[in-house]
Amino acid sequence: MILPQGGLDVVLNAMITWPSDPAVQSKGCLALGNIGFSSEGETMVLARGGVTALATALRTNITNAAVVEEASDAIANLVASPVGRKVLSDFWAAQGVGMQGLVDTLEYAGGLHPGCSSVRECLDAVRGNPMSD
Repeated sequence: MILPQGGLDVVLNAMITWPSDPAVQSKGCLALGNIGFSSEGETMVLARGGVTALATALRTNITNAAVVEEASDAIANLVASPVGRKVLSDFWAAQGVGMQGLVDTLEYAGGLHPGCSSVRECLDAVRGNPMSD
């Protein structure tokens, strides 16, 4: 398993070290989404700066469809839980834009990548709408 072996820290360190490398960022976002899918993993992702890593990946690599896809998936996973929603809300509030900043970022990403269903699903989750199929 990745968690007991320190895999989350490896993923986060790689994302911090190579913020503009789309391959690292897309795989990092994929890993954070997978790790955050369990309650134990979600707690660790939220506590160790996973939201910052996801937001940075999304904003820095917004023109890359793979990064947008994986970051949106991971954010949708996190926002589905009350704790994840609170951490995301607090992060975007600290940026001075609140959750509307996340919505604006996702809408912009969706405009750049209209075929990316993950962005639409993430927007639905952030807005509290049922997820689309």
